[in-house]
Amino acid sequence: MDKNDTAISPSRKTKTLTASMIASPWLPIGLLLMFYLIIGAVTVVDYGESWDEQKRYLYATQSLAAYSGDYVGLRTEKGPFYVMIAKLGSDFLRRIFTGWLPIESWHFMHFLSYLLGIFFFYVICLRFLNKWAAMGAVLLFSTQPLIWGHAFINPKDIPFMAFFLGSVALGFQMVDAALAVPGAEKTTSERAELRPASLRQRLTNEWNERKPGTKHLLGAMIGFLVVSLAGIIILSPWIRQAIADLIQQAYTSGSNNFLGRIFLSQAENINRIPLEAYIHKGVARYNQLLGLFIILVSGLILLLGIILFPKSAKEIWHSAIKPSHNVTSVLLAGIMLGLVTAIRPLGPAAGALVALYFLLKAGWISLPTLAAYFAIALLVTYLTWPSLWGSPIKTYIWSLSESSDFPWGGKVLFNGIDLELNQIPRSYMPKLMTLQFTETSLALFLAGLVVVVIQSFKQTVDWKSMLVLSTWAFLPLLAVIVFRPTLYDNFRHFFFILPPLFLIAGIGLQAILDRLRSPLWKTLVVALAIFPGVYGMITLHPYQYVYYNRLAGGLQGAFRRYEMDYWATSYREAIEFLNNTAPKRSKVIVWGPDQAVRKFARRGLVIREYHPEESSEIENADYAIISTRYNKDLYLFPEGKTILEIGRGGAVLTVVKQLQEADAQE
Repeated sequence: MDKNDTAISPSRKTKTLTASMIASPWLPIGLLLMFYLIIGAVTVVDYGESWDEQKRYLYATQSLAAYSGDYVGLRTEKGPFYVMIAKLGSDFLRRIFTGWLPIESWHFMHFLSYLLGIFFFYVICLRFLNKWAAMGAVLLFSTQPLIWGHAFINPKDIPFMAFFLGSVALGFQMVDAALAVPGAEKTTSERAELRPASLRQRLTNEWNERKPGTKHLLGAMIGFLVVSLAGIIILSPWIRQAIADLIQQAYTSGSNNFLGRIFLSQAENINRIPLEAYIHKGVARYNQLLGLFIILVSGLILLLGIILFPKSAKEIWHSAIKPSHNVTSVLLAGIMLGLVTAIRPLGPAAGALVALYFLLKAGWISLPTLAAYFAIALLVTYLTWPSLWGSPIKTYIWSLSESSDFPWGGKVLFNGIDLELNQIPRSYMPKLMTLQFTETSLALFLAGLVVVVIQSFKQTVDWKSMLVLSTWAFLPLLAVIVFRPTLYDNFRHFFFILPPLFLIAGIGLQAILDRLRSPLWKTLVVALAIFPGVYGMITLHPYQYVYYNRLAGGLQGAFRRYEMDYWATSYREAIEFLNNTAPKRSKVIVWGPDQAVRKFARRGLVIREYHPEESSEIENADYAIISTRYNKDLYLFPEGKTILEIGRGGAVLTVVKQLQEADAQE
């Protein structure tokens, strides 16, 4: 062998492998996620329980029980998929981290969903930005104190944002797979062959070509199955009622008739289990069988349709479905869309963005793939949302309506005034978004907008992708301004529109980085961009979600003007203080979420929720834990001595008042 053809030395192989790893776009995000994972595992024990987390945990428990037949007519405005996974995951984590409290492992699952969202955000950023700018946008987004704080304590909006990002990212990849296959970009004449009118003509011609006996038999079978499927879906409410009546009759008749004797032979614990439990279990079994029936009959209808129209089915497959590259991309995108819908009924908005992008890129040729995509999502949503099993369409519509106009009974603090929900101005959300993100992110967002406008005039930007991005970012914001839905707890319900806004900021960052040649200068610019956020995360820990920038005067300027610790997570620090200082058997009155105190209270302390009508409880109390929300600390127990103020940056979040002298407590 010639010496010039000798094998590459191990050292050269190592250098080549190292260079390829460094050049890989996945190495930076992988290292960042590992870094965040370590920080999260160390600091998760510092966060208190948010106001209504206990309700979400209970909802998860009840929803999981539905899969074993204990269906109890669950009804809430949100889907249970994430909280079910979070409960299972948190139970598993506690076996590994035995020192964690249940609430801490639960919080870590929220943080893991946040990391998942960061990954998908990076995937989307790579579609619009180079590696430097994409990583810069991710760093800018992930170091916002507001978002970082919510990542631990928010089991609602952070997971929805993460899965929404995943749905969009996988949906875009599905479209890419369809367009990447040779021949997927059809000419106008080829696309015309698959338009609805042309497809109807094809089906008609093929129907006329079939033998009368065959087509009538197959047509009759398909018609029978369609009617049966529609009929059982329409009649399901009456069938469920009939099942309930039948179980009630069997339950109450005892051994007096044949039906009662059969029931008694199967129900051994009838004396201890109420009638309602048997009815719920019977209805749940019917719902499971109904779901299986729908799947089997739908599959059989599809199979018979292919047999009846083989040429059209083959043409659709080769011209529309097969160019989606592989079934895996459609399957993954459909599953993710179904899961995000089973977290919040607004989830299909992610599918709408994907459909818009696909239609803009491929036209009518995208319809068969989109049909499969939404069908998979529909099935996954049904399977992962037990509340839908009873009446899927009605329940989903109710959930969508309820979540868009939630009947919240409190007031909203905005610019120093406690407002009723119908008094919230149209400027509410835009102003808060201006005040709760770092100054550098706002500046880069404005720079990104300028760049996009300039590129649009020069026609150097992919307007189709930019239209989808703008729809995602600005359409919900415009809807909030125009229709004024129920808003409270600032704008946490709309976290899912934040990623495209930070992507636009990434465009502004890229315009700056492209003018710098040295990696050192690029690193310095990114570091300066994220510095305010990192500084805020450190100084506010573990209350990062109360962050306000200098436009609001910082936390001190925002105090008693805007919402702060509206979820009372600082109650943990308050009760831990009393754990170390309060005498034995001290009685502690808590304004608001007393369960957020009980979880961390030591044995011997008596915790009571504040109720003004229970005067005896209040008179005998030794301490009071009071949030500064609604200025309750100023009005409740004015005679009490404030012995602890919990806050950051000149803002007080919670106070602890001593109501009796120490000698009186003994």
